[in-house]
Amino acid sequence: MVPWAISPEQSIKKEEVVNNFFWFLLSTIVFSGIWYLIKKPKGKKLLKSVVIISLLSVPYNINNTIITPLGSGQGKNIFSLFSLYQRADKTSYSMLGGIYQRSNECSFAIFNLFGYQKADSGDVGTVFGLPAYQEASNDAETFIGLVGYQKAGSNAKVDCGLIGYQSAGKSVKTDISLAIYQTIPGKTRWFGIFSGLKKD
Repeated sequence: MVPWAISPEQSIKKEEVVNNFFWFLLSTIVFSGIWYLIKKPKGKKLLKSVVIISLLSVPYNINNTIITPLGSGQGKNIFSLFSLYQRADKTSYSMLGGIYQRSNECSFAIFNLFGYQKADSGDVGTVFGLPAYQEASNDAETFIGLVGYQKAGSNAKVDCGLIGYQSAGKSVKTDISLAIYQTIPGKTRWFGIFSGLKKD
């Protein structure tokens, strides 16, 4: 069922329903606009494309878990192909990343393009991409990519790529990477490459 159709058995907060409906409308408008700029459909083709995009943007709510191809929303868990916005009480996953991704336990994207990732009490991770901002209370990691800002309560790591600012409570590491600035409690350095800093 869609998130704004609430049964008495479901414990869905009213603000989540309003939030999900707002992001459904915004996602439909944004992706329809992008599609129009690319294909320039007219008449029935334009209407058909808007209908299809709106169906792909619906944040389907199954037991307070949001499942959607292109939609955005807020819930216990969120799984999507691409989202403008994800806010999860537990975990948020995106195949192709998104703009804003935040959860309490885990925020993860396979491909992340200029995204914001945060986990209030867990981990954040990106396999490939250009995450602009990563913050986690535990570990933050990007496997291959260019990272603007990475901060972790425990360990921060970029396996292969380039990172601007890297900070962690225990260790920072760049395997096949260059970090412009790295810091952990008691230690800092500029231009760290193929190595890391570890708390004593």
